Amino acid sequence: MSTISPISAGMQPLSTAYSQIQRSGEEIAASTTSGSSGTSSGANGASASSLTESLVGQQEAQTYALAGVKVVQAADEVIGTILDVSA
Repeated sequence: MSTISPISAGMQPLSTAYSQIQRSGEEIAASTTSGSSGTSSGANGASASSLTESLVGQQEAQTYALAGVKVVQAADEVIGTILDVSA
């Protein structure tokens, strides 16, 4: 039987968030430097849609990161409580 430490469980969403932020940031940079004129009709509609999806990806990554931080904070509190009780 294997166990997963709470710290490791909290680090997984942080790692996922980092990867997603990097990926969507690259997509945002590519879509804003591809010479779009700011309109969202025709061929640029796909670009605007891609930009929107990338921005949503940034928000998702933020949620993952916050969840990971809360898990790590909870684990820290539990470890602190255990140390206080055993001391």
